[in-house]
Amino acid sequence: VKSALGVNSSAPQHRIREPRAQHADGILRTYDANAARSQRALRTAERGKLGGGIDEVFTHKGYYGRDKYLGSVEVNSRAYLIVLTDQRVVTLKRTAADKYVALWHVGWHELLHVEVQAPANCVLHLKEYSRKKRLFEKQRITRVIKTTPGTNQAEELTAMIADEMTRRSNSKFDEDEYDDDGEPLPPYMPCVNWKCVVSRGQTCFWAPIPPVDKYIAFGHVIGGTNPPSEPVSMVLRSGGNSVVLSPPVRFELIYREQSDFTVWMPVAPARFRALGAVVVKGVEPPKNDLVTCVRTDFLTLAPFDDDASWMPEVDETMRRSDRKHFENASMWSIDNLGRTFIATRSRDCPDGRFALDVLDAHGDDDRAMI
Repeated sequence: VKSALGVNSSAPQHRIREPRAQHADGILRTYDANAARSQRALRTAERGKLGGGIDEVFTHKGYYGRDKYLGSVEVNSRAYLIVLTDQRVVTLKRTAADKYVALWHVGWHELLHVEVQAPANCVLHLKEYSRKKRLFEKQRITRVIKTTPGTNQAEELTAMIADEMTRRSNSKFDEDEYDDDGEPLPPYMPCVNWKCVVSRGQTCFWAPIPPVDKYIAFGHVIGGTNPPSEPVSMVLRSGGNSVVLSPPVRFELIYREQSDFTVWMPVAPARFRALGAVVVKGVEPPKNDLVTCVRTDFLTLAPFDDDASWMPEVDETMRRSDRKHFENASMWSIDNLGRTFIATRSRDCPDGRFALDVLDAHGDDDRAMI
């Protein structure tokens, strides 16, 4: 926001308010001054300051610069600021009017429980003893946030942390983002193992098997009788820091054979799109955690293959009145990171706007967002 002097003035230009806080869910909200100040404090806070007059040794500014804001509470007469991000809970100490030092942080995957303890403490119980990050640092199994007695700061903060822990437990975010050693997993991982779901003649419908359960496919793949030779990318169920994902709200039946072989298209929630279809050997709809959908601002257009990957043979059983709406079905593969396909009830290639790929999945990407 520029001052009233105007952009062409020779006088220096100054912000009259802090930048709007960027929330973890990506939703643009009404400007909130407290959230904006908290985000600035988080991004400019020093981490690792030794104290004792040694101000510039072993400090790290901007450590939390990539974290996405969730919420914050000021405690103890604004001497401390507790910030919740998409990665962790951070305790900042105010050292000057607009300067903060990070005292400690706890990752969401480290938290076991949170509770209020008298007289006005918010206690974070850790799953394991904390790792020593400094020479004289004590190992801890809890982190205690002292708030102002006689206020509801402890209750408010505890409720915020508990709500986020519940949300992450339901969606398994904490399990999806880290390996067994607590290290962050890469957002994408190649899949080289396959399961044939259904075969029809020389065509097989293949389901990618994730290298670990924390990854999910964008859809199934059509190939020959041998497993696909080229690996496809699978994505971390949480999306990590690279993409925003959501499970489909339901599935739409596109094709059904008499032998209980069905093809389904995921129906994405608002502002999300599905990248590919799913094949089931049976008549039950796929489970919602089988594939994932991607938010539209992370997507770009991709090309369909020139010819259909599979079309059912039309025989007398297909022309029966109860099956006639399936007779023109066709499946079209897409040149995207998952080699997915689109199923349609037409013999014509689907509209190009249905062929999608993830932006910047493998590095720099100059393609346009849809």
